[in-house]
Amino acid sequence: ESLAAKGHILGAQLVRPDGEVFARYGEPGIPARYAEKAVPPYSTDAVHLVFPVTRGDRLLASLQMVSDHRRVARAQLQFAGWLLLLVVLVGTAVAILLSRWMQRLISAPVLRLARAAQTVAEQNDYSVRVYEGSGVELRQLTCTFNQMLTRIQEQDAALTRSQQKLEALIN
Repeated sequence: ESLAAKGHILGAQLVRPDGEVFARYGEPGIPARYAEKAVPPYSTDAVHLVFPVTRGDRLLASLQMVSDHRRVARAQLQFAGWLLLLVVLVGTAVAILLSRWMQRLISAPVLRLARAAQTVAEQNDYSVRVYEGSGVELRQLTCTFNQMLTRIQEQDAALTRSQQKLEALIN
């Protein structure tokens, strides 16, 4: 991969031990620096790196590279933005799936109970029962509702029998 493919590399050069530039890429205004060991960056607008080039124990040259850290930082911010967007989208998808699952778990039994209550209220049909399902609280509510309907059905049957006996005595 060549240096041209790396957009943040503004320039590079190989400097011989005598200070003469052997090869150059990019910006011509890079001052020639020769170093026997790596030199830390020394600029605020760009990163200047100097590395020794050796063969065995013999020092051949110094490689100088100038990198625009603002481009790198911009690329990192862009990557962080895309990553954040991905996290938000995945989080939203998980939240939607969890809410649907919770809706089925909680709302479905309550809706069954409401439909049964509506049937009892509209048709006076006390034989309606509701499937108990899962969940301790909802199961207890459904069981209590079913017990209430059983008592009302028994009382309604007892009233009907009493009414029939009374009608038989009168006739």
